[in-house]
Amino acid sequence: MISVTDQVPAVDGTADPRLRDAIGRNADYYLRRWRDMDARGSKRSWNWPACLLNLYWFAWRKMWGPLALLLVALVLLGVAGAAGPRAGQLTFFASIGLSFITGAFGNHLYRRKCRRLVQASSDMEATAAQAYLRRNGGVSNLALAIALVLSVALAALSVMGMMTQRQEQQAEAREAVAEACPLWRTRWLA
Repeated sequence: MISVTDQVPAVDGTADPRLRDAIGRNADYYLRRWRDMDARGSKRSWNWPACLLNLYWFAWRKMWGPLALLLVALVLLGVAGAAGPRAGQLTFFASIGLSFITGAFGNHLYRRKCRRLVQASSDMEATAAQAYLRRNGGVSNLALAIALVLSVALAALSVMGMMTQRQEQQAEAREAVAEACPLWRTRWLA
């Protein structure tokens, strides 16, 4: 099998223009990383944004499949973590593990995506291929903004839910005290 970097003789600007169009921003960075991966015969190559900001990095790089899988995994971990304190601790460490996995394999996943885009455009005329690669590759500031807005909205909903739950618990506690001490209820709740 021919790797994507076999088509790219150098990082000095002489790379296949279709691959550069598919990568978009930071093409030299990714081409260098992919060459290093080939030299080591490894699929691992560290990517800090893919580790620390994985959901946002996937959205920004238009990697919809890995984004969807990570979202499902995080939702399942959140549901499992709600089972109790010990489960919450385990799922916390599992989510950290997911971050390390995306950091270690993010460059490989992005390489696969770019390879598929270049292969899909191989039969197209040059300008059509360039338009296709730039539309489907590169980065999406809109997707990043949507991911950030959704994160803030979900965090706000979570905080509002916790505040509502706390208020309900306080009301139940006051009612319990009022039932236990009728004098207190008549004197202080009146």
